[in-house]
Amino acid sequence: MGLDAAQASGIPDARPGDYVVLQVRDTGTGIAPEILDRIFDPFFTTKGPDKGTGLGLSTAIGIVKGHEGFMQVSSQPGEGSTFATYLPVEGWRTIMRRCDGGAGVSGAGEMVLIVDDEASMRSMTSAVLRR
Repeated sequence: MGLDAAQASGIPDARPGDYVVLQVRDTGTGIAPEILDRIFDPFFTTKGPDKGTGLGLSTAIGIVKGHEGFMQVSSQPGEGSTFATYLPVEGWRTIMRRCDGGAGVSGAGEMVLIVDDEASMRSMTSAVLRR
């Protein structure tokens, strides 16, 4: 998906360019409008103290921003939520150039992208998946 300067100017953290978009939608309870602006805040949660720390979305947005991307969320109480993650295409091109594309592994046209900042973890994960 491409964003021009006018489109990007209306979206926090967006820049003009081409993006890969990963969209996840659920049909759950949705997010109340009065808390929607806080869902990415560290330690913010609507759950009880025994149900989590509220770091999941904060961590996710940190990773996405670290890759020069951004996220958009839409939600309606009682109807579910949609999270759209936008990552610059150029970053994906760099990753794909580094991949061997699964040489020597047959399948049904699928590709698994292993992303980790430690080469040993990428290698181990690849070896396990090839087996």
